[in-house]
Amino acid sequence: MIDLASAAAIGSSAAIMGRQSSRSSPLPSWLRQRQLLTTEAVLLVAVGMELAQRWITTHHAVPWWVKTLEVMVVNAGLLGGLLLLLTTVMRGSLMSATRAVQSVPIPAPLLVVHGAVMLGIFAVYTLVWDFWK
Repeated sequence: MIDLASAAAIGSSAAIMGRQSSRSSPLPSWLRQRQLLTTEAVLLVAVGMELAQRWITTHHAVPWWVKTLEVMVVNAGLLGGLLLLLTTVMRGSLMSATRAVQSVPIPAPLLVVHGAVMLGIFAVYTLVWDFWK
């Protein structure tokens, strides 16, 4: 068991090393703003990759190995672009949006918005893969 003095020492060493202690939140870590936004972005990029792959494989009269290379380049480009976007361009806006949402004492509005977005992505997936008949 850790006593209070040990806990205070651990907390102060984390502050010295530049790490902030995690803020207590009623939500599990997978339901937090950053994880939800990342999940939504990955799902949308996956749809884009699927549509690009379908277009390449059906609209090009080139050998199979050229189509394979094109699909590989599209996948690497889209995933690399997503990684670049999430790590550089959107980092500041995600941080400010996260701070603004965290200032609201009730997490329900955030979850409602993300639930609506996920429902929209679900609808896109059913249309793209033709699951809804």
